[in-house]
Amino acid sequence: MGRGLSDLQKRILIIGYEHRQGRHFDKEERQWHDLVASNRLLQGFPHRVRHDIRHPEIIASLYDWPLCWSSKEGRYLRPSEGALVEDWGQNWNREVIGLAEYNRKTAVYDRAVSRLRARGLLTDRGPGLWITDEGMRVAEALVGARVT
Repeated sequence: MGRGLSDLQKRILIIGYEHRQGRHFDKEERQWHDLVASNRLLQGFPHRVRHDIRHPEIIASLYDWPLCWSSKEGRYLRPSEGALVEDWGQNWNREVIGLAEYNRKTAVYDRAVSRLRARGLLTDRGPGLWITDEGMRVAEALVGARVT
């Protein structure tokens, strides 16, 4: 089932699984219909569930790198301290993280995601990832093994 997955691949699947569990598809559908009703340019476009989680959200969960400068605190804040990743643009200051560490860890992340996609556990959806039904089954087993 989960044999052959690296620790990083397992963590990525669990992060995607947990995000999926926290979603409210009916609420998202209603919000889309409200938005379409208020914007005639969107009328005629169907609601599409785009992705479960975006790459920056996963990377923030995995590495907890400093994100934004807080003038109040006089330092960079991390996601674990409430800093939020941006939808677009640059999230992390490579100079603060260290260019070598940033490049190494993002390359490892990209390979792990590519391998999960090749196994059919994740698919690309626009700017993010969608955990497949098989990915959900594997993640449920991983979460269950983690609890026991």
